[in-house]
Amino acid sequence: MLKSPDYLPAVSAGIRSLGLAAPQEEKARSVTAVIRAITLMLALFAGLVLVVAGTGIGNGLALMVKDESGEIGLFRAVGASRGQIRTLYLMRAAVVGLTGGLAGTLVALVLTFAVNRAVDHFVPGLLDGNERVVALQLTHVLSGLGFGLAASIGAGLVPAQQAARLEPARVLRER
Repeated sequence: MLKSPDYLPAVSAGIRSLGLAAPQEEKARSVTAVIRAITLMLALFAGLVLVVAGTGIGNGLALMVKDESGEIGLFRAVGASRGQIRTLYLMRAAVVGLTGGLAGTLVALVLTFAVNRAVDHFVPGLLDGNERVVALQLTHVLSGLGFGLAASIGAGLVPAQQAARLEPARVLRER
């Protein structure tokens, strides 16, 4: 069994050079093409999810800024700097992003386990020993958390800046 689909062309060429035919080579190419297409679709879906989640986080923080304008004005009046207010809202965005990333990682772990169990059940003998159809690697988990964190902080930049720009005297006078 090949360790990676990337080795398939070299192995197939070696088999043909011996005058032999590789069993089910065309089927293997088709399966590889389907897997690549599915991977691309999942990556596009993940990007769309990040955009939608970022929009939701940005809108939620903007509403928080509007609702908490009195508290922000009070913080500024007692000495909080614009940078501290900005950092407060960016930290809120980061917590939401990390929480969402951890929840997504948990879902990915459960789905990975379920897919591998289903393959073992419905296609017995396909895999040898500890091989898996789907493997969730640490780099995937860390990059997912990183993208989630970056998207949430990016979405929180505008509301955080709006909160930092509030003038304490005007806000407190309006309240």
